[in-house]
Amino acid sequence: YADVTHEVQPITSGYRIALVYNVVNNSPGHHQSATLAIEQKYQLSNTLCGWNRAASIPGMEFPEALIYQLDHQYTDDHLKFQALKGLDRVKAEYLRETCENADICFYLASMEYRKEGSAEDDSYDGIHPLDDMLEEQITLTRIIDLDGNILALDLELYDEDLIVQEGAFERDPDHEDYEGYTGNAGATATHWFHDT
Repeated sequence: YADVTHEVQPITSGYRIALVYNVVNNSPGHHQSATLAIEQKYQLSNTLCGWNRAASIPGMEFPEALIYQLDHQYTDDHLKFQALKGLDRVKAEYLRETCENADICFYLASMEYRKEGSAEDDSYDGIHPLDDMLEEQITLTRIIDLDGNILALDLELYDEDLIVQEGAFERDPDHEDYEGYTGNAGATATHWFHDT
């Protein structure tokens, strides 16, 4: 099962049937032209080269890293440059080439985002919304180079602004730890998000 969230349960009776198919979109619409792709690659190259030049100016402050979330979620075993799928592969190819030209390091990583705070007692789909954020943290749990070599484990970052995409975690968490009201203490929850 490629690129879908699923759960396989033990068969208690009968048979398991798996349907495998490819979905192809032949509808008319916007298709990216080669010219547009080359222009976007050129813009990316100019941006990263300019950023790298500006970072060498004394007194200029730049983030320690920029994080771009992939469209697909990969397990640690499948997070490899050669195993990237679809647009993830295309974007990674662009970034690899552009970062090489700009003398910028490009790595792949598994990421965990944790936010915790006071929570509502009522839940929707088993998730308790957070009222007040008390703490948040991004951890790059596994960082690898493009050859698949592990470079670092559990690198903690404290700035969500390092993530390039807007609203990267404006979705339901992948996991929640919830503690209801206890005496004088209000309800709290920790939301966990896992991405690559």
